[in-house]
Order: sequence, then C-alpha cells, then structure tokens
Amino acid sequence: MPIQTTQTKITSDKARNMEQDALVEVNAITLNDINMIVKAYPSMDITEVLEQKLKTYPALRKAFRESALQSANSSVDIPNSPNLLPDVRRDYQISVNAKVIQPSGAAVVRAAQIHSLQDGVAIDLPTVLEQLNELVAFSEIIWHLGSTVILGFDSKLVIKVGQDIDISHISTVNYIKQQARELPIPDIHGILQQPDGSRTFLFMSRVSGEPLDSKWNLLDERLKVSIKDQLDVIFKNFRFISPPPTEDPHAVLGGGNPRRCKDARRELRVAEQPISNEAEFNDFICSNPQRTNTSYIAMIRSYLTTNHEIVMTHGDLHARNIMVSITSGEAKLTGADTSPQFPCPSSDTNTSSASRVVRRILGIRESS
Repeated sequence: MPIQTTQTKITSDKARNMEQDALVEVNAITLNDINMIVKAYPSMDITEVLEQKLKTYPALRKAFRESALQSANSSVDIPNSPNLLPDVRRDYQISVNAKVIQPSGAAVVRAAQIHSLQDGVAIDLPTVLEQLNELVAFSEIIWHLGSTVILGFDSKLVIKVGQDIDISHISTVNYIKQQARELPIPDIHGILQQPDGSRTFLFMSRVSGEPLDSKWNLLDERLKVSIKDQLDVIFKNFRFISPPPTEDPHAVLGGGNPRRCKDARRELRVAEQPISNEAEFNDFICSNPQRTNTSYIAMIRSYLTTNHEIVMTHGDLHARNIMVSITSGEAKLTGADTSPQFPCPSSDTNTSSASRVVRRILGIRESS
C-alpha cells in the first residue's frame, strides 16, 4: 500500500476516533447533568429538564463534534506527532443546575448569544448555560495548571474555572474598583458554582497583552523602565486605598469575607481567628499546628518587627500576573481577586519605595 494512502487511512481513523470520543463525552455530560438534578431532588418532575435538554442537546453535540474534527485536522500535517493531549475544555462544562453566586452580567449573556449555534435569544438561565458550554467547547486555552484553567471566549471575556478559587475576595475586588477606577484590573462579570461547591466558574473581563514572565527577556531597556514606572503608579494607588469595611473591628489584616489571613506558601492555611496587628500576623506566619516549632523558626520570628504600616496590596504578585502589550507598552494586573491588607514599611507608600519593590520583582538592578 502506498505511503500516502496509509497516512490518509491513519488520519481518517484518528478523526473518526476523536469524533466518537467527543460524542461519548457529550452524552456523558448530558446524563451527568440529569443525574445530578435527580440526585438532589429525587421526586421532582423532570419534564422541564428533559424538554430543555431536547432543545439544547443537538447544538452541544454539533459543537463537540466540530471541535473534535478541527483538532484532528490540525495535526494532519505534523509528521511523527505524538498523540494529542485530551481536550481539557470538555472537563470544564457548566452543570445545568449550577448555583448563581453572582448573576452573570450583560457581557456574559451577550457573548453566549452571539456565539451560540442555537437560534433565538436566550431568556432563561438553563439556555444561557447551554450556550456558555458551547463557548467553552470552542474557547482558547489561555492557561492551565492542575485543576484550574483560564479559557478565552473572545477578546473581551474569559472564564476562570477551578476547585480552589477563593470567591470571598470578590467583594474586595469590587470595592477596589469603586475606590480606584484608574487601576487596570479585570471586572467581575458573574460567578457560578457546582451544586456541591466543588468547582467555581468566574467570568472576568479579559486583560489584553501577554504575561510579562514570557516576554521580559525580549523587551528592550526603554520598555522595561516604562513597565516599571507604570507598576510604581499602580502599587502606589493600591496602597492609598482605605481598607474595606468589616463587621469585626479586630479583623484588620488579611482579606475576604470574613476577613482572614491566609498562608499559601505550600498549602492553603487560613487563620482561625481575626488578626488585628502585626505581632499576631508574625505569630501566624511563623507557626503551624502541623509542624514542629524549631529553633530556626524561633530565630526567624525574633527578627520580625512590628513597626510597619498596614496597607492594601496584591496577594499574588508575580510576573505571570502582569500583562504587557508589546505594541503599546501598557502594563496591567491580573490576579487581583486576592488583594488583602498586609504590613509594609510606612515609607513604602511613596513612589520611590514602591519603585524599589517593583525593581526587585522584575530583577532590575538599582541604579548607582
């Protein structure tokens, strides 16, 4: 048999197998949604649910089939290519009975309707969710690590999905947006959650640009200095925001609702009690009930002072959470959904000190 004919047969078989796998996945998702509803409400009349599925199932099946065939065709011209990894987007479908934590904004509903394969305008939540699942099937995989993924719907909207997304900070993000509208951080457009709370779906505005950690070595000195100067202003504005109101006057440090300090250096550990001053904060970060308090930890604790000012800051500051446009040079922040109150030297609230912090993060040497 000629080599070209053999290759064509292999490609055809691969496309057929990927198509079948996708259709199996659609059926599994559909049945799983129905099973979850029946499990939660064993005696309910599911006529309405079945009618809804009858209306949305063909479009979802078509979306998965086309996505599978597109993936198969994209690998045709790659010689000796390894087996493609499973499409992670199929694992992040939204359950039809997802809980609404924060209602989806107009941007989410509009994106669902514009990109939907279904006819008509969605007026009910189940239909919108089915349309969003079509978006997920065709979305751009922006970032994926472990159980968390960020998928791009279009140039203006993304969805962050994961098992460990802390939504208690969302109220803080909304507060920051109200207090400092000039800060370039994403808007929250809606929050959904699986009925058992195992997975959260966070809709956000898309921050233009590319992660700074992937582009830093490609930038010239002029653009690096420009990014540093922009970040100086951003962090200065952060630190001058007054703390969000809290019902507990002793809950000064930390974030979320209720306000608590969180240690995520190895695994997430949440303070059991509110922390009101820096001494208590130092005790928290230097102690862990699961570990022995060694002499080394005691020595480190002895060097920690308590004369710092408490200010608002970014809770996950890393170059991957700084987006930069290569063409315009504009810098923006992501990951602001963790923005707590933490201690820092009082002098760090001025631009000069903020500049030193930014330089250390970006690896820019201090000028002599």
